[in-house]
Amino acid sequence: LQASVPLLLAKSYNMLGISATYSGNASMGMDHYLTSLQYAEQGGLAYEQALANSNIGNIYREMGEPKTAITYLNKALIQFETCTPTQDRLRNL
Repeated sequence: LQASVPLLLAKSYNMLGISATYSGNASMGMDHYLTSLQYAEQGGLAYEQALANSNIGNIYREMGEPKTAITYLNKALIQFETCTPTQDRLRNL
């Protein structure tokens, strides 16, 4: 159970970020994505790190900050490329 705590927290904060962002509160969404990223890094969860970095990059893109967006989106791409597909990850496609 203890090993799954960072995974559950990373996924939960990512979902909170999605909810906040799509409700029009990008600032709160960013906070949740950054928290998700912290838990994903703590747990060594490359896939969840990629999701968080991708979402952070998209917020920066929408805010008109393309250089920062590209930095986060490139991190996400590299992390996604290191992941192997599993049933759990395939459900997210």
